[in-house]
Amino acid sequence: MSDLTQLKLNSLIKDARKNEESIDKLFGGGFGVRISPKGKVSFQYRFRFNRKKQRLKLGEYPNISIKEARQKLADAVVKLDNGINPAETISETNQPDNVTSLVNDFMAHLEATRKRPEEAQRSFDKDIIPTIGKVKLSDLNGDITKAKRLIISRCLNPIKKRNSPVQANKTLSLLKQCFSYGVDNGYLSFNPIYDVKRHNIGGQEVPKKRSLSLEEIKTFMVWIAQNPRADFKTVACYKLLLLTGCRVGEMTLAMWDHIDFDAGIWTFPEDNTKSHKGKEKKHTVPLNEHIIAILNGLKEEYAHLESSYVFPATRNGRLGHEPVTVRSVAQFLNKKFKLEDKTKRIPVEKFTPHDLRRTVRTQLSAMGVSANVVKKIANHELDGMDKIYNQHDYFSERKKALTEWAQVLRAL
Repeated sequence: MSDLTQLKLNSLIKDARKNEESIDKLFGGGFGVRISPKGKVSFQYRFRFNRKKQRLKLGEYPNISIKEARQKLADAVVKLDNGINPAETISETNQPDNVTSLVNDFMAHLEATRKRPEEAQRSFDKDIIPTIGKVKLSDLNGDITKAKRLIISRCLNPIKKRNSPVQANKTLSLLKQCFSYGVDNGYLSFNPIYDVKRHNIGGQEVPKKRSLSLEEIKTFMVWIAQNPRADFKTVACYKLLLLTGCRVGEMTLAMWDHIDFDAGIWTFPEDNTKSHKGKEKKHTVPLNEHIIAILNGLKEEYAHLESSYVFPATRNGRLGHEPVTVRSVAQFLNKKFKLEDKTKRIPVEKFTPHDLRRTVRTQLSAMGVSANVVKKIANHELDGMDKIYNQHDYFSERKKALTEWAQVLRAL
């Protein structure tokens, strides 16, 4: 993998600010950078200790240079080679003193315990570090009522005010975990928001029920095919979400070596599927001619990038080296639904990429496909005792159902 230079670092900072999303990039020897949407750079060392993933923060740019970060990396590698966990030796001498440093310590913990820690990092970068990152832990250890009021007013209430109640609740939950980690490790005397209820922050969350009708699917697919601002991979992604019922996060991480065209199987590895860490389970999707046609189109369209990803990133320095993000897929819809010119908006009721997954399940059930087959297509656990005793994967049944569903879509 190519090395990190000052020119590359400047380019990555520019990309993070322009696209308003975090960049997490690894270079040789576990050396990497984490760049926030505001351009804040953290040098990091990724390694394994006792078979567990670990992350050590080496410092922040420009407080330290790339050269100085690499020197710290070399010192950490020496410790690791001698059987010493460099993350633990650092934390013993540099304990967190403010919320940002506590977050960094907590994120190192999440790297080893959570399947997709980057989701937590995005919340920290967007809503927590900019608002309360500079608050001293010593201030939180004082008056618990004052500390609670500070966190709610500076961090949680602004999320509510931008009409994001679900995100407010998620941020509350994440902060509780972070502060509890601080208490367990002796950085905090108490968790100042341990008793704050979700319904008092973001309110009661109502499960989404949005599902597209066949007529809405037809209207959307005709619109997206005629929209000149929708690039090839965006159109292909939405089509494949409808054809497979997969999660958008699974789809965007797909790689060409996951697909066996000869056997007619598309495998989504354990690390890419949604499940609790330690309980991962891979998911297989039977291919049909409709899915294969779209995949071949993607392969031909982006052959010049020589990317290992089915949906390669095509922006600036990320060309082919990384997959598109879930956020970029969702942003396309969000922007089109918010257009001031109503004639240019998507001409159906607002929906999200995940609603397409609910749509597939709903339509398959309406077609008379059995509940167990529908659950297996969605990669969900079977109910009751079937979860334990019914180990049949329903592959042929799933292939038949998805082929018939593809024919319905094609007929539209």
